[in-house]
Amino acid sequence: MASSCRDAGIKIIQHRYPRNVQYPFPSTDEEASELVKEKKLNQQRLKNLDANLKILNEVILKSAHDIKRQSSEKYDHDDNLQVIQDDSEAAFQAYGEAQKRYEAKTAVKGSNSKSARSALKEATSAMKVKKAVYLAK
Repeated sequence: MASSCRDAGIKIIQHRYPRNVQYPFPSTDEEASELVKEKKLNQQRLKNLDANLKILNEVILKSAHDIKRQSSEKYDHDDNLQVIQDDSEAAFQAYGEAQKRYEAKTAVKGSNSKSARSALKEATSAMKVKKAVYLAK
């Protein structure tokens, strides 16, 4: 993961939460129980922080790779905004088709009618055609 970060030119987010905290020696049983609670709380916070940072790093890496990905189409003009616009339109269209297919599936599950099944078949075939077109490019 670190080598792919360097390749992408991205720094991994690291936390600055103290791992080796020096706790004073407790003088009473109450202080000892409070100290144990504080240690457990700090350990839980550290685990949560590590998990959240791992998720954030994965999202940042995926986003960076998506941004660095070059469009397969050649443009007459070198306008980066146009490339971003076209890529976002393609992603939105793919989302719309996936949403249409999902709605058709839920309609088939709700009522087993012939029209719902044909709508599901239509949405599925549209997705297959779209995938074939993208693979051909």
